[in-house]
Amino acid sequence: MYILGDILIWPKADADTVMTAIFFIIVTFSILSLTNWLYRKQLIKKRLWDELYEKAVRRGLTQKEINIIKDFYKKLGQYHLENVKNIDADENFKKLLFNNLSRNKDIPIEYLVKILDKFFAKNTEITGINNLADLNPGEACGLEFSNGHQLGKLLKSTDIEALISIPGWQPSDNIINSNLRLYVYRAGVGGFVLHGKIKKAIKGGLIFAYDEGNVEAKGEEHLMAFIKKNITFTNWQVSESGTKELQLTEDESKKVRINAITEKISDRAVVFRLIEELDQLKLKEEEIWEGSFDVLDGYTLQCRGRIMTSKIVEGNYIFKFLDATEEDRKIVFHEIRKNNPVRENLS
Repeated sequence: MYILGDILIWPKADADTVMTAIFFIIVTFSILSLTNWLYRKQLIKKRLWDELYEKAVRRGLTQKEINIIKDFYKKLGQYHLENVKNIDADENFKKLLFNNLSRNKDIPIEYLVKILDKFFAKNTEITGINNLADLNPGEACGLEFSNGHQLGKLLKSTDIEALISIPGWQPSDNIINSNLRLYVYRAGVGGFVLHGKIKKAIKGGLIFAYDEGNVEAKGEEHLMAFIKKNITFTNWQVSESGTKELQLTEDESKKVRINAITEKISDRAVVFRLIEELDQLKLKEEEIWEGSFDVLDGYTLQCRGRIMTSKIVEGNYIFKFLDATEEDRKIVFHEIRKNNPVRENLS
């Protein structure tokens, strides 16, 4: 471009100049498009991860379980990232997560089942499992064979049998009538194991024959129920001699008996209130107490423990079990489940 007199003269553009200009326009447009695409891709990934993480925290997943979800998220392709609109309602997303977890043989089956239950369980009530009929169609379950485990999905169940889908599974020879442990999980309660045998097996599924009996509760979530029962405590007369040796005596003149009524019962402690006045000094002097109460008709829990005052609710006391047996805990846990259980809060 130059000036001739008072006239501005544009230079004539030859073919090379035009092609160069077009090339730069195309390159600029391509760079902007690529930048925009990468930015949009990152936004989609961030949106999905924010959703996943928020839901994981809201549904009570542990940090270890969240790390498993993050590993699955990192493996999602762009197509799946763009097509997941709602992780709660998207059946395709559920299938993707299930398939990814089912291929992971390095993680204990309990973790995989817990993740699926916490993410997708529609039943928000705190309910346990008493028999095979309590299982819900569509819920995830862990199948523990003698030589490994598989992630399955319950299709149908009766009181004695269950039809289970195991995508991609190929049964081995002589598997019929072999032992099988069925693991299921209920958020807010814990895990449950049902024992049985394989009645029939084909590619991709099997029929589980339940050995009717007690369901093994593997509750890692401590629950309690508001149950009122009469409970008595007597002091264990433990003292320390001058040589630091522990002494256990039975001096009737020093025996203390406490009558109380429970307010809350969990599988590891009870919260109670006194029926009659008690010298607080007695509670401080005695370290070990023996508590006794009827959990249900015909079964009395009798164990040793420590008594402490509640720091939150005035007039409440807490008795923490020290030597309750596994059978004691199972029976208490079963009774709690029948009485509108809530998460443990000993105060």
